[in-house]
Amino acid sequence: MAIPSDAKARRAKAEKLIYDVLDAADITGTNTEYYKNLFSNMSDQEFYRLFEKKLPLRFHTSAFKVEPKMYEIDKAFKVLGAPLYEKINLPYLYKDSKGRAIKSKPAMVVYLHIKRMKQMLAKKNSISLSIAERDMNTGLLVNKSKTAKTSDREEEIFAIMDMNANMDEFSRLRADAMKSKEEMYSTIATTGMIKAGEIVPEKDEVLSKRMLYVYMLGANIMSNLLGEDDGYINPHTLKNRHKQLERQY
Repeated sequence: MAIPSDAKARRAKAEKLIYDVLDAADITGTNTEYYKNLFSNMSDQEFYRLFEKKLPLRFHTSAFKVEPKMYEIDKAFKVLGAPLYEKINLPYLYKDSKGRAIKSKPAMVVYLHIKRMKQMLAKKNSISLSIAERDMNTGLLVNKSKTAKTSDREEEIFAIMDMNANMDEFSRLRADAMKSKEEMYSTIATTGMIKAGEIVPEKDEVLSKRMLYVYMLGANIMSNLLGEDDGYINPHTLKNRHKQLERQY
């Protein structure tokens, strides 16, 4: 590779950008120190040859030591001058008279480079739009509806982004809080929309939570998953006891 006449100036500018980005993403300075040591032993020819490779730079992490937070990653992207958030066109919600779609609030847009394995190509290459088939004991979607469920990765993303309201929605109303789900569908069918927080599921109506409660009950472990009452009582029995107390009064 031919080295330009102003190679040293270009290299200095490139190194400064690399260090500035790493300093923003890694406040410990571990990555910056690593690349300073690496580049200091390179000639200009070796430096240019390094960047001919695919993905020449790696960000080194260490559990509990070098773990960049989301605000640090955001700061690093601003230093780099690369967009981390973009407005997404939502033509299915609204278009104006000129056919221009309404846009979302700035949302994170990333590219995931995932190698598709043979099993994924042969079997896991579709997604279900139906949630009709459900195990009414565990609350999990089964059979043809299985691919429509929310994964643990999505829940982790909600937690990382501090999107607690979204987490509540996807793990309750849109999951296995069956009574509230029917109420939500009815509201949407009547008014065409529903507001966040308009429907609050009862503690004992989420199927997966009820199943976990029963497992803990079977293991003789007291819990308050379904309320502050006696954690050793089956939820069905507990409801009947409340009804009897109400009739006595």
